[in-house]
Amino acid sequence: WLVSTQLTPTSNTGPRRDRSYNGNYIYTEGDLGGNSAILLSRCMDLTGMTHPSLDYFYHMYGAGINNLFVQIKKPGEKTWSTVPGSNVVGAQQTSEKDDWGFKHNDLTLYANQIIQLRIIGAKTGAGTTGDIAIDDLSIYDQGTTDVGIVKIAPPGSRINLLTPVKPTFRIRNYGRSAVTNVPVQYTITPICGPNAGIPVNYTETYTGTIQPGTEVSFQAVTTPTYPKGDFEICANTNKAGDNVAHNDQMCDRSSGWATEDIRNGFTESFDSCTGGSYLGGFTDGDLGLFEIGAPNNGSITAPKSSPNVLMTGLNFNYFAGKEETYNLPRFIGFDTIAGAQIRFDHRFSLGAGDAI
Repeated sequence: WLVSTQLTPTSNTGPRRDRSYNGNYIYTEGDLGGNSAILLSRCMDLTGMTHPSLDYFYHMYGAGINNLFVQIKKPGEKTWSTVPGSNVVGAQQTSEKDDWGFKHNDLTLYANQIIQLRIIGAKTGAGTTGDIAIDDLSIYDQGTTDVGIVKIAPPGSRINLLTPVKPTFRIRNYGRSAVTNVPVQYTITPICGPNAGIPVNYTETYTGTIQPGTEVSFQAVTTPTYPKGDFEICANTNKAGDNVAHNDQMCDRSSGWATEDIRNGFTESFDSCTGGSYLGGFTDGDLGLFEIGAPNNGSITAPKSSPNVLMTGLNFNYFAGKEETYNLPRFIGFDTIAGAQIRFDHRFSLGAGDAI
């Protein structure tokens, strides 16, 4: 098991990034040999827990994936027992960009006992496309009331500022009882521009009922004001009686796709903001590789102007056979402009282990 933040080294397997966009995840690297990888816990005391649980999100994309499962052992036992219902077999996603799946493992049979856990990810054959990933793992006492946000979409990769849409939140009931009237609080925070780092708060309420272990999609009633350029959107539930806080919130990133009048001139050096841009463009393509920041790739380590570039992977190589795009803002005002031009500095080789 290895720790990663972005793509795994092998094409056509593994996730694009962690669930929160800005953190880490762990994964089994199929290229390293062996048939399985074991994540072994220390001994854990479940004293005082009535409904101990092991939860995690998983990403299983790749033709070489076999299965992912959990085993448990108590003091004095010489063999491991597979936790009932823990086995996830075969690829569960079809691309790096697919949503992470969720797995709940009920450990109630081991309440008030000392246990040791291991999570096993296995591959088939050579298994070079057998990268299995886990994120947001938690061992806790399952509550009666426990809800949280697991996905925000739209906005997706961009919001058209001319025709903005209401965000949609996927809410999961992690608890043991049905819940209703779930408050959803969310913030939209510009990453760049004059209001960078200043969140704007919104509050909505899902009035339906969510059964235990299920999810619902809830579209906000009010259309928020989206900023130009890159922004972060974070949503959390604040349900009364929910004493399990670690799974309440979800964050994602998007970009307000802007309109620019070329009669005013337009330039963008990508140097005024780290990790994003105020220009109103957005990343798309097979893997969404274009990133803004300081280059640290084997072939490109220095920008044309400091400190940033727009690049297909600041810290990893371009993946062969993929098509990546960076969409500029919508330009208008051509009616009174003769000989309009777009110019940019570029560096690329298209050789093995290179970037653009």
